[in-house]
Amino acid sequence: MDELNLNWDSNTLFKMVETSKDTLAGKIEDYLKSDLIVFDCPIGRASFERFGSVLNETHTKSKWNNDSLGIIINTNGGKPEYVSQLVQLIRQLYTNVIFIVYECALSSGTLFCFSGNKLYMNNTSYLGALDLQITEFKSSWELTKKHVDRILSKVPKEIRDDFCKGMEYDINNKIHTNVRVDAKKYLTTYHQWDGISEEAREKLLLLPDILTDNELMKANGIKDHEFPIVISHAKSLGLNVRNYQEKDVELYDLINKLYDTIIAENLLKQSYKIPPEFNFIYSRNSRNNRRFEMMDTTVDNNDGAIDYIDKESVCRYPKPAHFIAWSIRQK
Repeated sequence: MDELNLNWDSNTLFKMVETSKDTLAGKIEDYLKSDLIVFDCPIGRASFERFGSVLNETHTKSKWNNDSLGIIINTNGGKPEYVSQLVQLIRQLYTNVIFIVYECALSSGTLFCFSGNKLYMNNTSYLGALDLQITEFKSSWELTKKHVDRILSKVPKEIRDDFCKGMEYDINNKIHTNVRVDAKKYLTTYHQWDGISEEAREKLLLLPDILTDNELMKANGIKDHEFPIVISHAKSLGLNVRNYQEKDVELYDLINKLYDTIIAENLLKQSYKIPPEFNFIYSRNSRNNRRFEMMDTTVDNNDGAIDYIDKESVCRYPKPAHFIAWSIRQK
């Protein structure tokens, strides 16, 4: 890398970071012998729409002539109905998919990982439970209850409350049923069964039920929805997981450097008063990598759904010392 010149203009600096990011992504592709996409955002309509365009461009410009895709994932979850749509998009183009959990893949992110043929985690990355609750989408649920209060305004409040509780139970039950069905389908269709014991196979078939039932979760050492399922725990639940920090040291180092570069890019943007990218889907082969907004308030998308994203939940970047420190490390 060139010597750092503090007199460089912004275009030169941004180009330098972009080139470094693409180079590192290319090295990760070479290591995996597959295309590569970084998915670092909540799972929802905005990310689904962006993912489709990035995926198509990545596949079209692939240098590998094969049907393998690596996905570096970092997400707190989102809407499970979009996972099935993401999986459909991917499986139209790729038959071999590797999910690499950088930091976390919680809730719907765990469900997404189940759709991969291989699952890579490091010593500190973690998955989460699938016991999705409608009340997690606080803004949506409060709005729903307001509609009930308005429509049934002449009905006594205790009856309205009972109605809401029953509706919440029915919706939760439906969500859990759909999630269990999808999780079992992904694990039996795609997950790598080679090399795991018969006991692990039996556990794996029960895993969707365990991760969607509070009592079964607690019986298997998962205290609640927020409890992190680290790699050793994931293996004990039957998942065939590869520790890439220990078995693929070069890959682990490249992924960390790639995220260092993304952090440096955000620091540079902040210094030029450009909003940083706290939600992004990135591919070296796609120029459709520009930032997309995830709102921190309730937004009516005119599609019958209400999106609620808490910005605090997606600002996960550590605080690096300085852009110059990153530049020196790249030499």
